[in-house]
Amino acid sequence: MSWRGPRSLTVAGAVRAARRLAWTDWTVLATATVVLPAAALALKLVNLTRLLHAAQTFAGRRHRTGDGADAERIVRLVDAAAAWCVPTPTCLARALVAFVLVRRRGIPARLVIGITKARGPLEGHAWVEPGTAPVAIREAGAYVPLLVVDGPGLGTRVARGEPAT
Repeated sequence: MSWRGPRSLTVAGAVRAARRLAWTDWTVLATATVVLPAAALALKLVNLTRLLHAAQTFAGRRHRTGDGADAERIVRLVDAAAAWCVPTPTCLARALVAFVLVRRRGIPARLVIGITKARGPLEGHAWVEPGTAPVAIREAGAYVPLLVVDGPGLGTRVARGEPAT
């Protein structure tokens, strides 16, 4: 395979994109790369309620240093870091890490855990929603939110079987 093959073009594109990253993006990538395997292991060893309490504690209260666009960028960077982890972290591990990183910047966000049966068997999914808008249905699979983590303290609430609009 020559150096102009499809794989080398992908790597070259990744290197060009990496050169354009800001210092804060590099810190998000580095933090996510270190914390994602720990979060995946913690999900296997620790009760989810305790893990959510720990996530809220780590998120802390900071002065607002970003907005919804920054939150979306952090979520994308955490997903990019997860692509390089072996084994690949679950959506819940990625959502926990993104939730903590977004909240540490003082950006309001919530962690949502939902389910769907649109594609056959019951499936679960976790995601982060920046901002304070009502919880939305996620993706084409129409995930129904069951657990929403927001607000001070644990701040969890359980949806009553209907997605918020």
